[in-house]
Amino acid sequence: MSWWFGKSWGAPVCDPEDHAETPVGSKCWRCKKDIAADDQGVTMPLVGVEGVTLIHAHLDCYVKTLLPHTRECKRCRGRERQTHAPSCEYRARGGECDCLWEEP
Repeated sequence: MSWWFGKSWGAPVCDPEDHAETPVGSKCWRCKKDIAADDQGVTMPLVGVEGVTLIHAHLDCYVKTLLPHTRECKRCRGRERQTHAPSCEYRARGGECDCLWEEP
C-alpha cells in the first residue's frame, strides 16, 4: 500500500482515495531534501527491524528508482539496475550509467 501527495500527475496511482496530505518538512528518502508544500510524491511503508515506518519521496526521486534505462542506452543497453556495478551512478542514485561494460 502506498499513498500519493501533491497535485495529481494523472497516473493510475493517483486514485483520490489514496491521496495523502503533503508531508511538508519531511525528508525525501532518496535525495534527503525537505518535502515542500507544492511537491508531488509518494508515501510508502518501510518494514525494518524496528517495525514499520512511513517514508516519503519526491515524485522525480521515486520515478528514478523505477524506470530502467532503455536498450538505447549506449552504456548499459537496458540491463537491470541490480546488474550494474555497486559504484554505478545509475544503480546508486538513479543517475546516468557509468559502468564499464564489455561487449557481449
